[in-house]
Amino acid sequence: MKLYICHKRKSNMEVSRTPSRAKKCLAVSLLSLLSLLTVVYIILTNAVATKGYEIKSLEQQSADLREAYEKLELQAAELQDVSRLNKLEDMGLVAVDKIEYLGTVIVGGVAVR
Repeated sequence: MKLYICHKRKSNMEVSRTPSRAKKCLAVSLLSLLSLLTVVYIILTNAVATKGYEIKSLEQQSADLREAYEKLELQAAELQDVSRLNKLEDMGLVAVDKIEYLGTVIVGGVAVR
């Protein structure tokens, strides 16, 4: 146990066993600072964990979209396949020898501003 000397007493020099007001204030300040740093640490750790979860979720969503894109690419390739034309003949469709386009007649010109 430490002994503290107080100089402003009525008697010459008295020995006091209680810490001074400045030391109490310092102890409370250090305890408050430690508490504040602990709270900040917990908040930052929680924020990092949350961002990690969001990143994992977005990576999974990206993988799902990539898989869906590959399926659509495969489906597009199957629909563009030439052998599909043979199936059209089985359905009763026939190839056209000569294509005739309908003509358009413009009467009166084009609108002007």
